[in-house]
This record gives sequence, C-alpha cells and structure tokens, in this order.
Amino acid sequence: MKSNPEPMAVGIDLGGTNIRLGIVNPAGDLSETRSFPTQPHEGPESIINRMHKAFLEITGDHSGPVAAGLGAPGPLNSRTGIVESMPNLPGWEHYPLRDELHARLGCPVYLLNDADAFAWCEFRTGHAKSVDSFAMITLGTGLGSSLILNGKLWVGSSGMSPELGHIPISEVDDICGCGCSGHLESFVSSRAIRTRIRSAVTSGRETCMDIEKLLLSGFSIRKIAKYAQAGDAVAIEELNRYARYLGRGLAVLANLLNLELVVVSGGVSGAWTLLEPVVRRELDTQAFPLQASTMRIMVSQQSEWGGAIGAGLWALEACKTLQNTVGDV
Repeated sequence: MKSNPEPMAVGIDLGGTNIRLGIVNPAGDLSETRSFPTQPHEGPESIINRMHKAFLEITGDHSGPVAAGLGAPGPLNSRTGIVESMPNLPGWEHYPLRDELHARLGCPVYLLNDADAFAWCEFRTGHAKSVDSFAMITLGTGLGSSLILNGKLWVGSSGMSPELGHIPISEVDDICGCGCSGHLESFVSSRAIRTRIRSAVTSGRETCMDIEKLLLSGFSIRKIAKYAQAGDAVAIEELNRYARYLGRGLAVLANLLNLELVVVSGGVSGAWTLLEPVVRRELDTQAFPLQASTMRIMVSQQSEWGGAIGAGLWALEACKTLQNTVGDV
C-alpha cells in the first residue's frame, strides 16, 4: 500500500526588490526555488502573472501543492485578502491580492504580512523556537514588524498586523514612505538613510562615500557600516542616528509588552556590531530598567528565503487546521 505523499505548499515572498518562490515541506525545507526582480513599475497584473508562471515551473513535476502562502508588504487585511496599500509598491491600493492569485493558481492562497511570514519561519525554525512570545523586526527598504504572542500570530481587529514602523516618534519633518512625517520608518529604513547621505554629499560634506556608486551596487546598511569602520564621519553619524531611533522603537515594545525576545532581520546583520551598543544604550535610557534588562535582541540567522519559508509553513498549518476542523464537524 502506497503511503500518502508528504504535504507541500508553495511559499511566496513578494518584496519591494525581488520575488521569491519555493516549495516548502512541514519541516521548513525549501526546494525548487525561483527568484526574479519585482519590477514594481509594471503594476499588480504583471507581477501576479509572473508569480503564476514561476508557480507552474516549480510545481510541474509534483502532484500539486495543498496551498500557497504569500507574504506581502502591508498594510493588508489577512482575513479578507485585500491589500490596503503598499507604500513602497505603487498601484496596489485596495487590491484583492489573495483572490486574484487564487484565480490563477487554482489552490487555496493564504495571504499574510511579509514580516509575519518571516516571523513564522523564525518561530518554527529559528531563534524563537523556544519562546512563546516575541517580536520580529525586518529592516530593509522600510521597517516591518510582527508579534507572536502566547504562541499565536497577533492580528488586529481589522485583520492587520502591527505597524511599528508607522508609530509617530519625532516632530522632525522626515517624510515616511506612507506620506506622513516623523514616523519611525522615516528614520530607520534604507530609504531614509540613503536620502540623508545623498543630502550630505550634495551639501559638500566631506565623505568617502559615492552615493551613486552605492546605489548601483545595491545600497545596504552593511555597506555604510564598512565606511563607518573606516572612520568616515558622515557614515558614523548616519549609522548612529539609525541605531538611536531603532533603540527608541524597541523601547516602545519593551514598555508596552515586556517581551523576552526581539529578533531583527534584514541588512543589519553585517552592521550589528556597530549598531548594537547604541541601540542598547537608547533602549536602556528610554524603557523602564526591568523591561529593558529582560529583553534580548538577536539577529536572525535565516536566509533571504525566510519569508517564503514562513509563508509556506503558514499555508501548510492553515490547511491542517481547516482539515481538522472539518473532520470534527
């Protein structure tokens, strides 16, 4: 008698720069991967069509996935499957992403915030496996955030995930990607630090950094950290500013939720040794001592595929829960 094949799902990570897809099994193993540029200027229809094409390529030799999990930037409603907007991807306002993708793929599609997808990967396979509650902070083009509380992904009353990046944290008129000013993301994002470095260069500040060359080679906090280590004054100034505001954001989490663990991911991994002392000092200054002292900050060891893996695991577990619920009726 043949045993049932191992269930699988396709995990999809829709990023501002790249889209990644792969087949995910219940252990979080990834296979048959595809990655390609997002090309956000082409708009939703073109992007979904290219995701569909890659989906068919990776599932062609398989009996078919039980579902697809899709991690996407928000704000979005994970219950209705509608994207409210994507500040870093134009043209997605009030877009029924889940239903549009389902119509093409022909299998159940589970939509969740991209930071939630990465957090679920961390919760199942990473630093957070041994804790019940933690926060995930993803640092890149913007700032994403996710909360796992008492073993469950926290989703608010409107189906939306926490948006730590959009808390008003300053009266300085730095404009956030969402159009407001003074939000945490307007200080802690690669876009923000890139804008400030460009301004410093054009105003004649002495620096070794060539912003155009940095942009062509792929701008990242890691590269700025290398200039800071070499003693570049502008790089040091901007890296410290970035770290101060990140520390203030973590102080909000510490005072509000008294979390045991925060995991940070994204381009900070190669810069963390420079960022951490300033982040910790700001956290210790702004949060109550007990809350600050009990909060561990760890850098994720997940690869750039963490979002796709987490989305696939989420889809597998959602299908299993649905099957168990139906079986109990």
